[in-house]
Amino acid sequence: MEVRPLIAIPIFNEEINLPDLLPKLSKWQDDILLFDDGSTDNSISYIKESGYRYISKNQNVGLAGFYKLILAEALRLKRTHIITLDSDGQHPPVFIDDYTEKLKNNSLVIGNRFSGLANIPETKIASNFFAIKLTQHIFGKKLPDVACGFRGFEVDLFYKINFQTNRFGIIYEQLFSQLSNGASSIDQVRIPAIYPHNQTLYTSQHEVIGLLDAAILFNDSLSLKNIHQQALQN
Repeated sequence: MEVRPLIAIPIFNEEINLPDLLPKLSKWQDDILLFDDGSTDNSISYIKESGYRYISKNQNVGLAGFYKLILAEALRLKRTHIITLDSDGQHPPVFIDDYTEKLKNNSLVIGNRFSGLANIPETKIASNFFAIKLTQHIFGKKLPDVACGFRGFEVDLFYKINFQTNRFGIIYEQLFSQLSNGASSIDQVRIPAIYPHNQTLYTSQHEVIGLLDAAILFNDSLSLKNIHQQALQN
């Protein structure tokens, strides 16, 4: 399959990381779309000076807004696939070509930060294991890293998503929707586990609730509803 990707990167107050990130993207200049989601620092100055294609919002629209806009842009540019990665330094751009290559034969490619566990906090390992088992229970597919936002997928898989969650749930809802809509051929790219210095190294209750918010959209079993309810009450 021919792969013409749009490489989309959401940005919110990342002026500390952009001077390091932006030069590393130059190899894919014509495929990059930077999305400034209402940053209140100097991020937009770096973005404008970078020479990359960009969209800027005056107010924060979150990941749901980001996904809708990049889908529209991918369709306008007649791109076959979308590759997303974060702007905080967690997702090294050097792996973009690996995603592009694997997308030739797969409808969904996900980053795997858990091939080595030496630098990963135990809470992150535990929460990812829970997410893996839950995804396997609902879709019958065992994925090594369910929450990684460094992922590539067919534009056609993106059409049918009408996001119903928000905040942390959206990253899971996007993945679950694609699994539900026909992402049968799935591969992974091993990427390093990098945790920025300003990131809290534990899995918050809001992240777990986000996972469950997305899960019950695709499986409304009583047991899952009970787990969800208990999480909301704690």
